[in-house]
Amino acid sequence: MSSDDSPIEFIDITNDEGLRARVLTWGATLVSLWFKDKNGREHDCVLGYDTIDEYKSDRVQMGKTIGRVSNRIKNGEFEVNEEKIQVEKNEGNNHLHGGPKGCSQRNWSIHRRAHNSVTFLITQTHDLDGYPGDANMKCTYTVNDLNQLVVEHWAETTVPCPIAMTNHAYWNLDNDSTTCLDHHLFVRAHYYLPVDDDKCPNGDTKPVFGTSYNFNKMRRIGPSPPIDHDLILTDHEKTKIVLALENPTTGIRMTMRTTYPSIHIYSAEQFDGSIIGKGGRSYPESAGIAIEPQQYTSAVHFDWFPPVIVDPSTPYEQEIIYSFQHIQPKLIA
Repeated sequence: MSSDDSPIEFIDITNDEGLRARVLTWGATLVSLWFKDKNGREHDCVLGYDTIDEYKSDRVQMGKTIGRVSNRIKNGEFEVNEEKIQVEKNEGNNHLHGGPKGCSQRNWSIHRRAHNSVTFLITQTHDLDGYPGDANMKCTYTVNDLNQLVVEHWAETTVPCPIAMTNHAYWNLDNDSTTCLDHHLFVRAHYYLPVDDDKCPNGDTKPVFGTSYNFNKMRRIGPSPPIDHDLILTDHEKTKIVLALENPTTGIRMTMRTTYPSIHIYSAEQFDGSIIGKGGRSYPESAGIAIEPQQYTSAVHFDWFPPVIVDPSTPYEQEIIYSFQHIQPKLIA
């Protein structure tokens, strides 16, 4: 039975400290993450929907696992070993988030499950959306007793091809707030990737200092110019916190460590109130902030970006660790 023939189901995982998550086989999706605020009230920190049908018709990648390649590939083309590959375009001139049949648009099978963890598995077959060879992909969600959500991405390929996964959750740490503009954000990144009119990187890197993309000191997100860019991390070996998001009202702080070299931040400026989410709630502009740890966008086009071509001899492995706590001073070194 293929993963697409498997039952589509929600799965709850939990630790012994009260941190709970809900995931979905369709798109290997993070549906909910519940954590108590400073007053003991539980908040669902992830935007999403109530039903499976809504996730199947979703077009903003709500909480989904993205692949084979996350974000944009300009003109939907690249080369592998001097062979030109054309993949399906699904955003104007671009191939976006793995294409129309990417793994976020399919049902994954359950490879392994426990009370606090689940591993999803999917195979993207040769020529699906134009990609060469087969790619076996796994996504594991684990809730541990350190109040962490650990996301592990793994893939192996039958021929050299690009793999660049991510999780596309939209975060809002206050269920009473319609937007995340009053959240405070820190990102340990000194450079960003400027983009062209198609929102694809042009191959340059520029300092964030003096721009609205500078979050090296924790600051309110606010109604600053929209952001839909890669921020290049100065440390991505899981040794330091590279991102922190906090809400002063609830006192909830989420921090992140990751092996990914960049984080794509998207402030959801295209949300316009027409998306109806959990509990019938309308999601306006900046209802949540998408935080996407990933490889550099369009890395297939620039040799000086960290490589994304995966060889059959070396599996792809990346990790994201989200930690949840209450706001305390001087938490970030």
